Amino acid sequence: MRQRSPRQRGVTEVTLGNLAVALSVVAMLASGPRSLGPQAFAGFALAWTATTLFGYGLAMPTEQLVARRVSAGLSAQTKVPIFRLLVLGVVAGVGAMAWTGWSATAATYTHTAFAVVSGILGWTLASAARGYVAGSGRLGTYAALFGAEALLRLAFVVAAVALPSAAPWLMACAVGVPTLLAGALAAMANPGGQKVSLTQKRSTDVRGEQLSFVVVALGYQVCLSGAPLVIDWRVGESAPATVGAFVVVSSYFRLASVLAGGFTTPALVSLSRSWAQGELGEFSRGLRRGVRGVSIVSGVASGLAVICAPIALPLFYGRKPDVSLVIALALALSTVAATAAAVAGTGLIAAGRAPWAGMCWVLGAGCMVGLVSLDAEIGLATGVGLLAGPGVVLVALLSLVSHAIRTHEQTTRPY
Repeated sequence: MRQRSPRQRGVTEVTLGNLAVALSVVAMLASGPRSLGPQAFAGFALAWTATTLFGYGLAMPTEQLVARRVSAGLSAQTKVPIFRLLVLGVVAGVGAMAWTGWSATAATYTHTAFAVVSGILGWTLASAARGYVAGSGRLGTYAALFGAEALLRLAFVVAAVALPSAAPWLMACAVGVPTLLAGALAAMANPGGQKVSLTQKRSTDVRGEQLSFVVVALGYQVCLSGAPLVIDWRVGESAPATVGAFVVVSSYFRLASVLAGGFTTPALVSLSRSWAQGELGEFSRGLRRGVRGVSIVSGVASGLAVICAPIALPLFYGRKPDVSLVIALALALSTVAATAAAVAGTGLIAAGRAPWAGMCWVLGAGCMVGLVSLDAEIGLATGVGLLAGPGVVLVALLSLVSHAIRTHEQTTRPY
């Protein structure tokens, strides 16, 4: 029997690591109103939102870029992206401190500035260091770093519940300190004693690739989470309760997207190495395994979400949300399509065509926003838009990566 490679086995570990982080965040946000009170929790929630936007919008794409280049034998080309991320982190940290000074909502929580700045610093260090760990194929260690982050966050949350007088400070620590310490562990775990440099040195940089990674991440987030903003623009003033109900239902069905993280990083690492070594057969098989695996896992999770929705959503929302079955099914199916597209995109990125992947996600995000904005209510057009966005991306990515494989075969075929 053919045994799986360590990178294939890493899918399970990385998935569990991502789930652990997600559960720690759920515990933190669930205990926040109880530990801080509703007024201070408003500022705390904004701090977490700002940290998450920086983390998944700018830091995580850089982490994936570093992982791709290391796995493809291009470690020397990681210094410029890391330096750029460091500069962005400093700018974002300064901007966050200024924002907490004038925002009335941020002022409701005493430690908003510390929470945001520590989160940005943590994401900057963790993304640079974890990228090296993942790119070297140490996916078990990579997953363990997420587990360490989750355990530490849970420890802060438990301590905040047990020590009410210290809860504001402990909850602030729960935002960014776990990520910061996980980044320090990742830096110490770098293979071969290789240190992550945060100072710019002369190296060759692939033009536009880092920006393309950011565009991919933003397009993915728009396809998953952009619809509530469009709906709020359309009907928020006349039907705010409808918008609130949609946000709850959307958040519920998007939980399955957490599972994509367990597939994208292992796929990116293995596919980048296969492409760099010219192993096109293994590249194609690995891409099919990844897309099929994430589709099955997220499909099962989304199916269970649909089945449990009549019970889970009223418990989550406090009452039955006024959202149609068509919208619920569209959210579930679009989550599966988005996670499959996220993994399919790693094939195009691994082949050095990240700008094309970014264009696909921009196209999909545009389709989703355009169709949803045409709907005067939350009806059929909204459902079609939710599904069309990631669906268009998935079809376009699979077509382009197939073309890339055929082109590479033709250029490398001996005559």
